[in-house]
Amino acid sequence: IIVPPLYRILRPASQPYFRRTREERLGKFEELAPPGSTKRTEKWEETRQGLHRIATWLGAAPDSSGEEKLFFMGSKVGITFADIRLASFFIWFKTCLGEDSEEWKNMIAWDGGRWARFTAAFEEFEVV
Repeated sequence: IIVPPLYRILRPASQPYFRRTREERLGKFEELAPPGSTKRTEKWEETRQGLHRIATWLGAAPDSSGEEKLFFMGSKVGITFADIRLASFFIWFKTCLGEDSEEWKNMIAWDGGRWARFTAAFEEFEVV
């Protein structure tokens, strides 16, 4: 679901190499998870379930303050490498899909909007 959108945002000089090497491993871009296909719906559902599993881990124990445990080690400890790694995944999707895309908006709304709150905590770090 993310490889074709990633291809579209690459510099034109990088696109032929990227496409050739990815299609050697994954197959034709147009067949990976075409918009509107059952395959695409299934891939999005797999993604949602994986993120829900993470949300379940985080939500299993509230923060020491009793608040939502937004980060892996809680808000008192703050952002850790695990949080940065997960935030990178979301930033990659946002960049490739576009902040205004329906798919991105749906994604961050999963798990009661947890991912919108999580990604908002990293917005200040997105641009250096």
